[in-house]
Amino acid sequence: MTEQVLTVRRVPVTQSMKTHPLATQSGITMFVHLLEADKVWSGCTRPQRALLAELVPPVVEVLLAKDALSVEDMPMLPERVSRSSWAAMQRRGLADDRGRLTGCAVHAWFYAGRLKVAGGAA
Repeated sequence: MTEQVLTVRRVPVTQSMKTHPLATQSGITMFVHLLEADKVWSGCTRPQRALLAELVPPVVEVLLAKDALSVEDMPMLPERVSRSSWAAMQRRGLADDRGRLTGCAVHAWFYAGRLKVAGGAA
C-alpha cells in the first residue's frame, strides 16, 4: 500500500457552526485551512494558478470519492511546463521532484483558488 498524500475528514456543519463559525473547533480548523491555503495561493503566479485550476478539480473529485489520495493519484505536470516553472513550483511546495502535484497544491486550490475563481477574484 502506498502512502496517503491527502485524506478527507468529513465534519457535519451544525447550526452553531453556521451562525458562529469561530465558536466551534471545526470552524476554527476551517479558518486555519483557509488562511494557510491563501498564503500558498497568493504566492502563485497567474500561470501557476491557471495550471492548478486545470489539474486539481479532477483530483478533488477522486479525493472526495475515495476519501484519500496516494502519490500515484497525483497528476504529473504537463510537458508544456518549463523547467524553470517546475522548479518554482517545487520551491513553493506545489510539485515534487518527480513532477507530480503535491497535497499542498490540491489544498491551496481547494481552500483558496476555487473560492477566488468562483468569486471572480482570481
